[in-house]
Order: sequence, then structure tokens, then C-alpha cells
Amino acid sequence: MASTAAATITIRPTLYKDLWEILEIYNHYIVHTLVNAWTDAQPLSYIVETYHDVLDQGLPHLVATIKDESNGIEKVLGFSYTTQLRPGPAYGHVVELSIYFAPNATGNGYGSKLLAAIVEALKAVSVSEKRPNGILEVFVYAVVSEKVNNAVNFYLRAGFERNGTLKRVRWKFGRYIDYGQFQLSLGEKDKEEYTQESRRSRSWWIFGPFAWELWRT
Repeated sequence: MASTAAATITIRPTLYKDLWEILEIYNHYIVHTLVNAWTDAQPLSYIVETYHDVLDQGLPHLVATIKDESNGIEKVLGFSYTTQLRPGPAYGHVVELSIYFAPNATGNGYGSKLLAAIVEALKAVSVSEKRPNGILEVFVYAVVSEKVNNAVNFYLRAGFERNGTLKRVRWKFGRYIDYGQFQLSLGEKDKEEYTQESRRSRSWWIFGPFAWELWRT
């Protein structure tokens, strides 16, 4: 295959034929890294089920591919998908994002391109009864530690805000793992209205009891 360092990638919707290569990438991160919470490699059926679940939710599932110019064969370098953060209509506007790249395809800027592409795809998710305002909030949970800061910088550069750390929430390879919570707001207008409403609510709690005492006197 041609060198990934000099090649141009193609980002497109995931097809069923891509799932075998996705499984290979996914299982690498299970077996060799702390990135994925699973401790045992998963079967193809798990990847297929996840793929159909994403599509059934009307959410994007994308792959980044490269074509070998010597034989024309397309190779999957990475993939990204989103799922609703929690079940139920109350969470229809909130998704959790996952992104993975083959270990020999990192450090070339491909991840940033795929992340930008799936964010744009989320902005284009159709408004529906389930999602009357589309997708407004995107969450990512990434391993953070003194030795691993790549994920932190990767998401911060993409415009995510780090708004918390989940300490010792997982156990793998004989150690507890901290996860950083990153959030990207897609609906700036809705974000502004939410902020104003929060301020009004805080004003009541701050001044409400005082106003009540004044009214009583």
C-alpha cells in the first residue's frame, strides 16, 4: 500500500464492506491500549450491531480511506460514529462521539479531518419529531493521564471544551483509568438562550428569598 504520510484520504459514509477492517482497528485498541474499555477482542457481530444501531438512529457513521495507486484497492484507515448519549426522547439532541484510526495512520492530520467531517455531518442531521432542534451537543469521553495528553489536545484544538474528569471509573491492565469529558456545542443560539435562562434561574435563587422577606415586611 502507498505511504499514508503522502496520500490523500477520502471521507465517506461507512459501507457494510468496511466493517471487517473496522473490526481490525477496533480490536487493536482493545487488546493493546487503554483507549477502549473492553478487555477482550470483539466479534464482527458486535461491529455490525453497532453499525445498524447508528444508522437506525439516523446518525452519521463515517470512514477515512486511502487508495493504493498500484492496485486500486481502497483501505480503511479510520472510522468515526455517534450514538445518542442516553436512551429516550429527552436526550435526542445529545450524542456521544467515537473515533479510531489504524496505529500506522496516526500523526498525519487525518484524525482532525475525520473529526471535522463528522461534526459537519451532525449539523446536517435532519430535524424530526425525535430531534426537533437537530443535534445540539456532542460529548467525547477520552483517557487522560500524565503520560497521555494527545487526546486532550486533539479535542481542544477541534473546539471541544473539557468540562470534567471521571476519576478511576474503569479498570484495565491492572490499573484504574481516568476519563476526561469533552463537549462541543453545535447550536450557538440555543446555547445563548440556555445561558440566559440559567442566569434567570440563578437570580431567583440568589434574590428570591431576600425578595420574599422584603415582601413579608
